[in-house]
Amino acid sequence: MLALIALIACVSRGNYETMQVQLDATRMALSAKNAACYEEIEEREERLAGLEKDLADLRRQHAELLERHEQLSGELNQARERIAALAQLPRPTPPEAAEEDAVAALPPLVDAAVHDIEEALAVRSRAVYEREQRARRHLAVVEALSALAAEGRLEVLREHGRTVVRIPAVQVFNENRVTVSPRGEVLLARLAEALADTEGRDILVAAHTDARPYHSADFDSNWERGFAEARIVLEALADAGVPARMGAASYAGTRPLVEGDGPEAARVNNRIELVFLEDGASVVEPGPFDPPAAGPEGAETPAE
Repeated sequence: MLALIALIACVSRGNYETMQVQLDATRMALSAKNAACYEEIEEREERLAGLEKDLADLRRQHAELLERHEQLSGELNQARERIAALAQLPRPTPPEAAEEDAVAALPPLVDAAVHDIEEALAVRSRAVYEREQRARRHLAVVEALSALAAEGRLEVLREHGRTVVRIPAVQVFNENRVTVSPRGEVLLARLAEALADTEGRDILVAAHTDARPYHSADFDSNWERGFAEARIVLEALADAGVPARMGAASYAGTRPLVEGDGPEAARVNNRIELVFLEDGASVVEPGPFDPPAAGPEGAETPAE
C-alpha cells in the first residue's frame, strides 16, 4: 500500500513539473507577444502623428491659396475701377490734325491694354482656383483614408500632381496567389466606404509586380498576373458601390520602387495603386501614369 502511494506521489510530481514548464513557456510567449503589441502601437502612433502633420500642412496650403485668391480678386477689382476711371476722362481737342489722329488712336490702345490686363488677371485667378480645388480634393482623400493609413494598410501620396493611394499587395491578396485574403476583403470594403464621395472622378486601378519572371497555370507572365489583380480590386470597389469612373492597368515589374529581386524588393514592389486623375480627364488620357506602349497587357481598360 505504501509503495502504491509513493508511486502516485511520483507521478503527480512529474505532471506538476511538466505543467510548470508549459506555464513558463506560455508566460514567455505572452510576454513576447505583449512587447510586439506595444511596438506595433508605437509604430501606429508615429504614423498617425506623421499623417496629422501632413494634414496640418495641407490645411495651411489651402488657407494660403484662399488668401491668394482673394488678393487676386482684389487686384482685378482695382484694375476694373481704374479702367472705369480712364473711360470717364474727357478727351482733349488738339489744334492740329496729327494730334487729333493720335488722340483718335488712343481709345483702341487703352482698350487693348485693358483687355490684356483683364486676361492676365483672369488666367492667374483661374490657376489659383484650380490649385485650390486640387489641394481640396487631395485633402478629402487624405482625410477619408486617414484611419487605414494610420493602421499601415495603405499610403496616400501626391505624385506628378495626382493623388495616389498605394496599397501593398500582401494587404489584399493571399501570399503567392491571386485571390483576395480575408483581411483583404475587409480592407477593400473599408476602402470602398471611404471612396463613396468620388462621383464624377476618374480612378485608375494599377497593379505593379516585382521583376522576377512569373509563370503559372493561370498566368503566363507578370503582365497577366498584374492585370488580374487590378481587375479584382476594381470589380470589388465597383460592386461595393464606388461611384467613380474606373479603369484597370497592369505595369508588371516595369516601375519598381526598389531595385533588386530579393524578398524585401518583392514586398515593396508588389502593390496596387489607385491613381486619381484630374476631374474631367479620360481614364486613358496620356500622362505620367499611363502604361508603356509596348507590352501585351499594358493598355488600360475602362470599367463598363
